Amino acid sequence: MYWCDAYYDHIEKIYLNSSHRTVVYSGKELNHPFGIAHYKNYIFWTDYMNASIFRLDLSSNDVALMRAERPPLFGIQVYDPQSQKGNNKCSANHGGCGTSALCLTTPAGHMCACADGQHLEKDNITCSSPSEVTETKSCGPAEFQCQNQHCIQLSWKCDGDYDCSDGSDEDLHLCSNRICPADQFKCLSNRCIPKRWLCDGTDDCGSNEDESNRTCSAQTCQPGQFPCENGRCIQEDWRCDRDDDCGDQSDESSSCDFPTCEPLTQFGCTNGKCISVKWHCDSEDDCGDSSDEVGCVRACSVAQFQCTSGKCIPEHWMCDGDNDCGDLSDENTTCSRTALSNINDCSEKEFHCRGDGNCIPEIWRCDGDKDCEDGSDEFACEGAKRMCDPKAKFTCKVSGKCISKDWVCDGDIDCEDQSDEEGCEVSVCRPPKFPCAMTRLCASRQNESVTAGGTVPTILTRDHTV
Repeated sequence: MYWCDAYYDHIEKIYLNSSHRTVVYSGKELNHPFGIAHYKNYIFWTDYMNASIFRLDLSSNDVALMRAERPPLFGIQVYDPQSQKGNNKCSANHGGCGTSALCLTTPAGHMCACADGQHLEKDNITCSSPSEVTETKSCGPAEFQCQNQHCIQLSWKCDGDYDCSDGSDEDLHLCSNRICPADQFKCLSNRCIPKRWLCDGTDDCGSNEDESNRTCSAQTCQPGQFPCENGRCIQEDWRCDRDDDCGDQSDESSSCDFPTCEPLTQFGCTNGKCISVKWHCDSEDDCGDSSDEVGCVRACSVAQFQCTSGKCIPEHWMCDGDNDCGDLSDENTTCSRTALSNINDCSEKEFHCRGDGNCIPEIWRCDGDKDCEDGSDEFACEGAKRMCDPKAKFTCKVSGKCISKDWVCDGDIDCEDQSDEEGCEVSVCRPPKFPCAMTRLCASRQNESVTAGGTVPTILTRDHTV
């Protein structure tokens, strides 16, 4: 499982059995990661602050910028038609359709259809041969008739897109004299696009003539647009917004009159950006130029460890095998069992949980039941044979797994062999508790809540009450 951490600005992975937690990447491109997706040997992520999409090659650890958008940017998904697997009504025997027919899946099941120039016979499964089709179809006044007799909207003719399956709506002779409206630009493909799309960094024509130097140097920006020095036109309100929308910084020149930051609630970055004063000296580059982390003097609390970078982390995160500081200063060469024992207050008969520092009985270690919050009592247990604590645990007959005695005869199967629910009485509840109707769970009148409409029983679960 892969995930991105927007606080520590890195990408991590862990096996599904909770082992081998590893920092995959923590480079400068991770300013504020938000969305993440895994595809084949690549990791894709979005950056919330600068609205960029990056790709990480897991083999070479190379990072590539795939695309830059306008912030903010949130989640990301990867779709691949080759990974779509499954069966439908057309998978078996072609759905019963004839050999020359098409089988199309529908929400209701499937249907048979025919190619251009053919029609479906009365049996709804066979297509006629092209020579048998003599009927000529007529299109409406607001439609264009393709050479294959299909009808499309008249406005789709000569728009640069092939709407007729035979391409007859974009025939060169038919579209050579097409005239675009005054507020539109004519592409080489005869397609008309709005002039506001010119020189905006996107190839709208398909052959890039709307983004060429010749087009951009000759164009006149429309009202409400700002002319960049490189010939591009951007929205006027994008000027002096601290984003390089022109691509040459001409919209963010020294003539911009940036607003001053609020003295009590905001911090002024060197690049002119205003951030919350709470983000100043928090070990995160919130300004984008690190000016909010310059000259900071940090003091960590007694229960914290100070990284070389100045960041403060919980003391029990030190020497736990995870790069929590980001610079490995919490996992340096001084880490040893001796270092861990200095912060270990557990007795000889207890085990020290690595994550939260809690102490559990040593006999609970490697008993198949995760008693530590982070499961560290079940790490490195290969070959270990332990007996369950007879005072607090129940031993499953087949697997030998240890479970809490409170889980025996509770109506839930916790042992794979169901031995925790064998020989149980029909009801083990004692007043004032009573058994639930569908299970052997015990409930009490205190577990009911009163609403305006009457008494509503609370839903009981093993770990919490909903």
